[in-house]
Amino acid sequence: MAADLPVPCRVCGGAPPVLLDALRAREIDLETLTAFAVTADRGRQTAVWEQMKARGYPPTSWEVRRMLTEDRIPATSDLARFVGVGVYEAAGGAVDRDLFAKTDDAGVWLCDPKLLRDLATAKLEAAAEELRTRWRWAEARIETDWGATARFGRVHPRPGEATPEEQAEIERLQTRHDELAARDESDWTDDLVAEAERIEERLDEVHTVVEARAVYRREDLGLAGCIVTVGEGGGMRAIQGLVRPEDMPRQEPGTVNGAGTGPGARRGSPTPRTARPGASTRRRSRDRRRPPTRKPRRARRPASASAWPTTCTPSARASSRPGSPATSTPPSTCSCSSSPTPCSGPATGTTRSK
Repeated sequence: MAADLPVPCRVCGGAPPVLLDALRAREIDLETLTAFAVTADRGRQTAVWEQMKARGYPPTSWEVRRMLTEDRIPATSDLARFVGVGVYEAAGGAVDRDLFAKTDDAGVWLCDPKLLRDLATAKLEAAAEELRTRWRWAEARIETDWGATARFGRVHPRPGEATPEEQAEIERLQTRHDELAARDESDWTDDLVAEAERIEERLDEVHTVVEARAVYRREDLGLAGCIVTVGEGGGMRAIQGLVRPEDMPRQEPGTVNGAGTGPGARRGSPTPRTARPGASTRRRSRDRRRPPTRKPRRARRPASASAWPTTCTPSARASSRPGSPATSTPPSTCSCSSSPTPCSGPATGTTRSK
């Protein structure tokens, strides 16, 4: 019923007297008074107002919201979404809700960051415990970045292979994509642009399904481990195939990264299965943006994924996506560098970078 009242009535009904006095004295305007409604704690509202009043000039609504929420965590954050506002409240966590938020979650703030992190840690630890049944080790971390994983070596899974049906679809879509890319600029229409975008989206979908079939070898599972963390959008992300420096295979004399360099070394011989710490394992993101010319990007003609070696090396530069041209150069990255791939079976979790 309160939501049906005019804005001044809803604000004044919950505001402390000191703020109403400031409004009458024109020390603040109605918009600034509305900003104080981000919390229902009158004591906190009064404390922030007294602090701002001491500066000698009127505060803005943005400053009010910032000061009232600076030690809170928004419900739209990855961490809050990972735990869930309902789970957090069920554990006794306090929540502030902005009476004038434009959406249901945009004005929700979690007041107990420590409780939220404890709940996230417990959820991550449960996932790490399950992963330890397959990997040599597993760690739970709320936050991680490239620097946290750069000290590890890497093992890579065997790439997944497309089924005959998927391969036929890839070739059909690729052929049509190349036909569209060969058109002159003057021939392009909105319908053709939309068709090209649909083709690219479908190709990405098929490739993602195929990549999820990548599996690790049993010996690699006994050598490497993984870090499970909060992913983008509030999902769970597992960074797998990490080899601790002390567990890295010892490099024999006369080798480079485990590959022979002596007279007996054959050109084109298999590459080492373990990448040294610091090797680039960043996965090339798929560019969904349409080029300025409005033409679809020229995609590479698909080929069988079985042509790839089992693992990658730091010097490799080709993509491991099934459907890339066959070459003797192994792929530089695989799904373990940016998405969770279980030891056997389809990948789980969410790892999408935008």
